[in-house]
Amino acid sequence: MNKKIKYTGFTLIELMITIALVAILLALGAPYFRETITSNKVVAETNNLMASFNFARANAAKLNQPVTVCKSADGAACTTAGDWEDGWILFNDLDMDGVVDAGEEVLQVNSLLPTGYTLRSTAQFSNRVTFLPQGVVRGTATLDDYSSFRICSPDAGSEEDDAKARQVFINITGRTRSQKGLDAGIDCP
Repeated sequence: MNKKIKYTGFTLIELMITIALVAILLALGAPYFRETITSNKVVAETNNLMASFNFARANAAKLNQPVTVCKSADGAACTTAGDWEDGWILFNDLDMDGVVDAGEEVLQVNSLLPTGYTLRSTAQFSNRVTFLPQGVVRGTATLDDYSSFRICSPDAGSEEDDAKARQVFINITGRTRSQKGLDAGIDCP
């Protein structure tokens, strides 16, 4: 009894061709994948910032006390040095001086953004934003359409990359909104 054994599988040449095709597809798709990751990080940081502002506004109403969001590199005290991408804290600012004093509790700590990402503000929000118990932002008389924060990726600088940045606006009533891209006259650092 002589049975023929039939071997199934791939030949070495078929395997090499498959590997070459996968490598080509990965090489073509990698730049788009990187772009998607960068864009998603910008969106995530935008959502994080907006969540902090909404949390501060809600706690100001809930506690019936002013709540301040300020730049903080150490997570314990406000600072006027550095930029917002170094981190920020929220605290009940009873005397509205922008300083965490005795009896004022830090409600939330946000650490620094991923390396290369920037978070900058217009002059009205250079160091802090204070929400009053009514939900409004302190000093709203100076707020205008350009009172905002901008979040940019490490690739920022060209007009195309600036279009991928995000802006977060706080209106006169303390509500936040975001938009993709930057307004005219505002650029990423």
